[in-house]
Amino acid sequence: MVGKVFSKQEALFVRDIQSEANNKRADLDKKYGIHSVLFIPTACGLVEVGTTETWSSSHDFLPNERVSSILSAPGQLQQLVEASDVGVYGLEWVLSPAGKLECKSWYNPEWRIKVAQQNGWAGLFTIESTNYSFTPGEGIVGKAFASKKTCFLPDMQVEADNKRVELEKKFGIHSVIFIPNGNGLIEIGSTRTIKSAEDFLPVTVVNRILSPPSQLQRLVDASSGGVYGLEWGMADSGRLECKTWYNSYPRMKLAQQNGLRSLFTCQSTAWKFKPGEGPVGETFVNKKIKFVPDVQTDPCSKRKEWAKQFGIRSVVFIPVGTPTGTHSLLEIGTNQMFNSLADFLSENVMASLSDGDRTLLYDVPLIGA
Repeated sequence: MVGKVFSKQEALFVRDIQSEANNKRADLDKKYGIHSVLFIPTACGLVEVGTTETWSSSHDFLPNERVSSILSAPGQLQQLVEASDVGVYGLEWVLSPAGKLECKSWYNPEWRIKVAQQNGWAGLFTIESTNYSFTPGEGIVGKAFASKKTCFLPDMQVEADNKRVELEKKFGIHSVIFIPNGNGLIEIGSTRTIKSAEDFLPVTVVNRILSPPSQLQRLVDASSGGVYGLEWGMADSGRLECKTWYNSYPRMKLAQQNGLRSLFTCQSTAWKFKPGEGPVGETFVNKKIKFVPDVQTDPCSKRKEWAKQFGIRSVVFIPVGTPTGTHSLLEIGTNQMFNSLADFLSENVMASLSDGDRTLLYDVPLIGA
């Protein structure tokens, strides 16, 4: 069943897996009381989600919109491959308890998978690479891990001590970059021969993708349907200006599909507010959270027309304090309407995301819209 879902690349919901004829783990399912199961294909394999209850449909068990929102955000491997322009695959090697570097996850762009299907390939470089493991210092992967430095090789096919040279020739892999990452390393490869690491994948891009997510990003991603975040700070001019912003991946993808040349965040960067002016200025002065259920109908909103154009509805403004007393504020918005802040962004989430000296002032009286 697992193999069939993987080969067909189509989601499958099984109402009661214990009664399925082609179930190789029927005895195991009965032993642990597993009934409804959902199989979801992903870029590097498939996800299996099971329950001890029996559900009548996949939507009742796990709605499609929830699956999409969870799986739509790209992982680091996908981001690195797509950011390189010439990358055709990504592999993540992790040091196992046995002391060997083993493949933990992999990514192939959709177009690469289609090429493999059209040409009738029996496999892919990533999948066949999962059969390999390396001790630190062994082969190119092991040596790259041991060096603890980014390692770029213009052409893997001519490198000495390459344990996968025949595999690389089979799939036409040439330039590869190895990037240390935690207790392992990331491998990004191309079918082209690139002259330098900067031409392949600039270090600034690597650092941006692999660096921990900002407080702003974590708040947006942890909220219920947040699509953007803005950070406002006091400028030398005495006005509050946008310091940085973040758009969720689904929001960016939707904008590209709809041919939008701008986003609400980009338009907001042109705005400046005096302390006390609009929801931004009011939050800055009062140092109290302000939640607006529908910014499109809020009489105090200065960006009402932009909110209508980009479909922004509920917005929360959160003051951020520091030990020195200076503070900025964060604005998190969504294209959905919520009746209360707790439904959109709970206090528990804000408490967990207070970041070092940057404390979210969530425990002060809430100002209504």
